[in-house]
Amino acid sequence: MEGIRAKCLWLFAILMRIANEGLLKSGDSIDNDTEIINRISDSETYDELLSVSVSIVDRLASSMVASVYHGHSQIITQALNYIQRNYRSKVSLNDIEENFYVNASYFSTLFKREVGMTFTDYLNSLRISHACTLLTTTNMGIVDISIASGFEDQ
Repeated sequence: MEGIRAKCLWLFAILMRIANEGLLKSGDSIDNDTEIINRISDSETYDELLSVSVSIVDRLASSMVASVYHGHSQIITQALNYIQRNYRSKVSLNDIEENFYVNASYFSTLFKREVGMTFTDYLNSLRISHACTLLTTTNMGIVDISIASGFEDQ
């Protein structure tokens, strides 16, 4: 457990350094460094450590999406957060339509206009980025990496 906790502390030190180097909008705050260290250090079980880690990553990812996206549509902001949280599983325009009560055609047009790429291109770029990270940081096989990155049916 200590080794995993140490790796989490190391990972979040890097993430917080990146966040502090300007990827977050001014005024955004994930947690202060001490609070993150305490939350991870106080975790006593794997499940608790996982829960804390997922919570911190979700908040960091949401803030980073908000800092990159400068559009005006609330539905696109919500969809970007949803995609960021779920891209490793099966995500489709139908999911967006069902979860956000928006017509898929309208959403696609708005997404392209405000994000600058199609929904599918954006989703695939997230998946490819995740796959590249897994390729360089794990010993997982290609099939396992593709499944872990959301390319189950490709």
